[in-house]
Amino acid sequence: MPHGHTPHLNNLASRSAAFSDYRLCSFPTLSIAGSRIGWIQAGGLVYTVYVMVPAQTQPASAVVGQQPLPISVSVITLNEEQNLARCLKSVAGLAAEIVVIDSGSADRTAETARSFGITFERHPWEGFGPQKNFAVQRCRQRWVLCLDADEALSPELAQSIRKLFAAGEPELAGYWVNRRTWYLGRWIWHAWYPEWRLRLVRKERSEWRGIEPHPELFVSGPTDRLAGDLFHYPFRDLSEHLQRWLKYGRIMAEVYAREGRPCHWYDLVFSPPWAFFKRLILKGGWRDGWRGWIISCASLIYVFSKYAFLLEKRLTQTEDKPAKASPETPTRT
Repeated sequence: MPHGHTPHLNNLASRSAAFSDYRLCSFPTLSIAGSRIGWIQAGGLVYTVYVMVPAQTQPASAVVGQQPLPISVSVITLNEEQNLARCLKSVAGLAAEIVVIDSGSADRTAETARSFGITFERHPWEGFGPQKNFAVQRCRQRWVLCLDADEALSPELAQSIRKLFAAGEPELAGYWVNRRTWYLGRWIWHAWYPEWRLRLVRKERSEWRGIEPHPELFVSGPTDRLAGDLFHYPFRDLSEHLQRWLKYGRIMAEVYAREGRPCHWYDLVFSPPWAFFKRLILKGGWRDGWRGWIISCASLIYVFSKYAFLLEKRLTQTEDKPAKASPETPTRT
C-alpha cells in the first residue's frame, strides 16, 4: 500500500507474535503506542508497514469474590526471592492450599513465601524428582498444580482452570499446559514454544520420574490440554543461562557415568550440532531473531558439555587406575 494510507491491521494483529526484530532490521522503524511502523521503498513507491509488537503479558492475580478451588499448588525453592512472589501472586485466591518446600535458601525466599500466608517447609535437597514428589505428598487436596518458582499462570490459564472445576471435580487424571518463555526482554514464540507440560494432576495418580535434572510428571489415566499459557521466566541474563546449562550438563554426565553409559565419539561430534539444528530449524528458532540463534547455540553448548564431562570422567578414571605390573624377569643367580 502506498505511503499515506493505513493498511488493514486485523491480520497483522492476529499474527503479531510471529514478528520479531529480524523482520524489522532491513528498514527504519518507529515505535508508536505499542506498534512498530516502518517504511519500505520498492519500484519508486514507498510502502508503510505496521507491525504490532506484543507487550509483556502480566501474570494472573487474585480476583476478589471468587472462591478458591479444591486444589493445592506445590512449589520447590532454593534462593528464589526474585521469582517466588510473581509465582505465588498468580495462584493466590485460585487454590485452596499452596505448599512451598525449600531446600536451604540463603536469601529472602522464606519471608516472601510466608508473606502470602502459605505452608512453608524446609526439606534437605534430594534431587529434582524426589524433592517435587515430597512437595506433592505434603499437599492435602486431591488435585495438585505443580509449578516451578520461575513460572506464573497467565490470566487465561487461571480462567481455564476455574472453568474446569466449575461443574465439579474433573473426570480425567491430569491436564497439560503450554509454557511460554520470556527471554532477554521478549517472549519466545518458536525456539521454546509450544512446550506442553503436564502440571495439573490427581495427587494419588501422579509421580515425578525421570533422569536428573529434568524429571517429568506422569499420571495413570487419560489427560487433556488446557487453554492459556504458563509463563516462564528462567534466566535473568545470558550469563545465568550459560552457567545453568553447564551445571545441568555436568549433572547429566554424572547420571550417565553412574549408569555406566559410554561416551562414543559420534555423541561428541554429531549430537551438539544436531541439537542446534533441531532448535534453530525444526523448531523455527530462526523466527525468534537473534534470541533464537542464541538459544540454539546454548542448546549446542549444553549437549556438548554433558558428553564432554562424561568423556572427562572416563579419561580421568582410566588415568587414575594403576598400570598393571608386568611379570618380573627372573634374575640368574
